[in-house]
Amino acid sequence: MPTLSSVNRIELYYITGKIPYALCRQFVEEVLLVSDDEMVASVKMLYERGLKVEPAGSAAFTALVQGRIKDVAGKKVVIVITGGNITPPELDKLIGW
Repeated sequence: MPTLSSVNRIELYYITGKIPYALCRQFVEEVLLVSDDEMVASVKMLYERGLKVEPAGSAAFTALVQGRIKDVAGKKVVIVITGGNITPPELDKLIGW
């Protein structure tokens, strides 16, 4: 089995169940990629604003602030930010405080 390395524990799984796969095929229009470094920067930015978020939970926010989500100028945009399951030592190691 191939191994993957990422700051995201949850996104390392490349095998999904039949139902989630079917739902993604039906509803997902586009997949955007963000790097680990970009997510770490977002985690730090969000933490500085009072939010404790793990890297996977910041992926959509990261895509937005990195300009990967197009055609948002002048629009109201909602981004779901999730994942507070990061421990203080993990957060410290990640953002270097």
